[in-house]
Order: sequence, then structure tokens, then C-alpha cells
Amino acid sequence: MLSKHAFRTAALCTLFAFSSLAAGCSNAGSAQKKEAVNLFFESWNRLCEADSLKAHGDMNLLGIDLDFNAAYQSQPAELAFLGKGSVAGQSVDADFYIRDGHTYLNYAGTKSSSLAANLGINEEDGFHMPNPFLELSRSERENLFESVKVEGNEYTFVLKPSEVAKFLDSYGAVEVDKTVLEVEIENKTIRELSIDLKGTYDIDAASTPLTFQADIEIDQVGGTVPIDFPSDLASWPVQ
Repeated sequence: MLSKHAFRTAALCTLFAFSSLAAGCSNAGSAQKKEAVNLFFESWNRLCEADSLKAHGDMNLLGIDLDFNAAYQSQPAELAFLGKGSVAGQSVDADFYIRDGHTYLNYAGTKSSSLAANLGINEEDGFHMPNPFLELSRSERENLFESVKVEGNEYTFVLKPSEVAKFLDSYGAVEVDKTVLEVEIENKTIRELSIDLKGTYDIDAASTPLTFQADIEIDQVGGTVPIDFPSDLASWPVQ
């Protein structure tokens, strides 16, 4: 059975850390490629800066299947992530919440809570999706991509394997074979994301397959996003 910590990491990867696995694709010309790359990052920045967001989708990380619904608002910092997963053939639910400066996790019926600050989330700063591309220059962003394919509002990006590996691991333990990102963008707003990453990582001199697949639909960006919380959060034990 996967540990609680590992499943929490997988769940959080779905809403927050898929940003580290972004990508590029096909045979667009140089000018069209630059235009598509700039549009993607402009749309991605808009997503990360949104004061509220609602999304749903599914993912598979290292053989862990997870369907999720998620919603957050920045001020006050509130988030609900409802995940239904399968680990080693067994069904496991994992729900994660942020409210009143605390985080709450219900993993397979075991409930716990902690300070949101332990995850670097401060109430006065609000809550937004992390943006690992923020410090990259335009040329560094363009260098992430091998190629781009554009069909109407749909963009297929294939990322350079070596550049993706740098995002995932700075110690050289990860080797990426491919990363493909398909994105639907309307009016500079990302509506759908599909990610497919394959590679290997080394642990104790042994290589293990590294796989990550996700399909995510953005239901709402900005505006009032209703967030439902369990009525017994205050009773969840502090971890």
C-alpha cells in the first residue's frame, strides 16, 4: 500500500505540480512556434494569477490512478481537493482542504490537520497556483520546446527531455524519454490540459519506470467559486 505521504504528494501534484511537467510538439514554423509558446505562457500565467479556479480531471502517477475535483479562492485562502484513487488495485479516497490557515487531509478515512504555513501557504498572502516558469526569460522558455503543432485553438507541445529532467530533479536521478502537452486555449484562457510524460528514475542503483499522465479540464477561472467543506473539520486531529 502506498504511504499517506506518497499519496498526498500524488494528489497535490495534480492541482499544483503539473506546472513542472509542461511541454511542446510538431512542425510549426519559427515565427508560429514563438507565437504559440508566448500564448501558452501568457495563458499559463493568467491561470496561476487567478483569484479563483475550479477544475476536474484524472491522472496516473507511478501506477496510481486518481480522479479529482478541485476548487480554490485566494482571499481568504480556501481550497477543496476531492480525489478518488486506486492504489495497487485497492480503492482509496484522499480529500485535501485549506481553510482558516490550516490544511486538512482525509486519507482513506484517516483524518488529520496541520498549519497551512507548513506548506508555505500564508493567509495574508492568499493562495495561487505555483508558477515554476516565472523566473525564466523568454529565450529560456522557448528553449524548453522541441516543436509545436497548432490546429485552431488546440496546441500540441513536445518538450526537450533534458530540460524537463532539470525541472523534475537537479541531482541527475531522472531521465525523461518524452513529455507531450496538449492544450486548448480560448481567449488567452486555458480550457483543457493533457500531459503524457515517460522516463526512468534511479533509486539505489536500480532504474524504475517514471510515468505521469493527466487530463485536466478548467471549469472556471475567476469569479465566485463555491467551495464545500466537511462540517467536522475542527475535530480533525493535529498531525
